[in-house]
Amino acid sequence: MAESTATVVSGKLVASRVKDKTTSKIEKGALNKVNAIVVHQTGSDSADSSLNSYRAGINGAHFLIDKDGTIFQTARVDQKCWHVGNIKSRCSELKVCSAEDLKEINSILFKKGESYEVRVRNLSQHEGKKSYPDRYPTNDDALGIELVGRSTPSRGATTRLPGSKMNR
Repeated sequence: MAESTATVVSGKLVASRVKDKTTSKIEKGALNKVNAIVVHQTGSDSADSSLNSYRAGINGAHFLIDKDGTIFQTARVDQKCWHVGNIKSRCSELKVCSAEDLKEINSILFKKGESYEVRVRNLSQHEGKKSYPDRYPTNDDALGIELVGRSTPSRGATTRLPGSKMNR
């Protein structure tokens, strides 16, 4: 099997297996540093559905991988995309918060008079001020890759990540 080479030119990955479907509508400013790659699943049945959504310009990831393995680049790697929503508190999820940080997190999460949505957004903003890796990746420092399809875990299987508390 012959090796293929890839290069990045003006934020675009130039490789034989990558199809250029970049749309500036999902690019939201310069991505100056990449600390992580965040992998998502589209929940849709086709790449076309996701590509059409990206063209609307609200959310999107840098790459979309179709069920047949086709790789589409949908945004330049030197640009931010809105592919990460609100982030949870990493130290809280991993049970490693300092007493001071846990007190601040709880004051945000249990603030009276604010809706759940507002409290979650406020926590995400609080966490976003932390340095990586003391927080989860955000749109400001991560590349996004979306896989086309719906999640269908095996019966009895878990989707638990190391350190997470997700139940079966």
